[in-house]
Amino acid sequence: VVFVASVYLNIWFAAVLLVYFIFNILYSSVLKHIAVLDVISVSVSYVLRVVAGAVIISCPLSPWIVVCTFALALLIAIQKRRGELVSVTEGKSEGRKVLAHYSLDLLRDMAVCMGAVTITAYCLYTFQADVSGYMVLTIPFVIFGLLRYMLLAGTTGLGETPEEIVMRDKPMLIDMSLWAVACVVILYLL
Repeated sequence: VVFVASVYLNIWFAAVLLVYFIFNILYSSVLKHIAVLDVISVSVSYVLRVVAGAVIISCPLSPWIVVCTFALALLIAIQKRRGELVSVTEGKSEGRKVLAHYSLDLLRDMAVCMGAVTITAYCLYTFQADVSGYMVLTIPFVIFGLLRYMLLAGTTGLGETPEEIVMRDKPMLIDMSLWAVACVVILYLL
């Protein structure tokens, strides 16, 4: 029903929705069992959501926002795996079989790498922003938010639940609010 309705709404949106559906089946049956592809697949699903959103509102899609989305989603997926592995090593849960292919050190290194890629991609996105050159002023908020997330994911035991990190940490909430306000001011008032 949703797919049929999406065809009437926008054919390109329907195409992205179909790819997303097929990709989810592939992820559930194969990809989630293959180390590294499991976390990359999660990231691809977020990119497909961004593409679908851009298509449905007829918004041009910046390649940098795609890279930012992919890198941030990959960072979060890696931190979730790290949180799962910590739970397994502490005997709190059995965990999924794919975790046997990861180590805490490897996942930490992967997270650091993806954090750097995310920050770099966001910087490039703001440098090339068509709407306002002032978008570069939002970079410190993004850097703080990413570093704060990595700190909390690594020290609080909440790595498996990034939504709890984001929604319960006051400095993170303040940072995200300031980022949002800065974006609104830059985009609509400057």
